[in-house]
Amino acid sequence: MSYVNLNKIPDMRKHLSEYLKLDPKGEDAGTEIEMLDAFK
Repeated sequence: MSYVNLNKIPDMRKHLSEYLKLDPKGEDAGTEIEMLDAFK
C-alpha cells in the first residue's frame, strides 16, 4: 500500500508480480491479484 500512497504504481506492480511468481497460492495472493487488477 505504501507504493500506492507514494504514487509509485509501476514499482507496486513489479513487486506484486514478483510475489505472485514466488508464491502464487500464498495467503495474500488474492489480495495481490486484486491490487494488480485495480491498478492496470
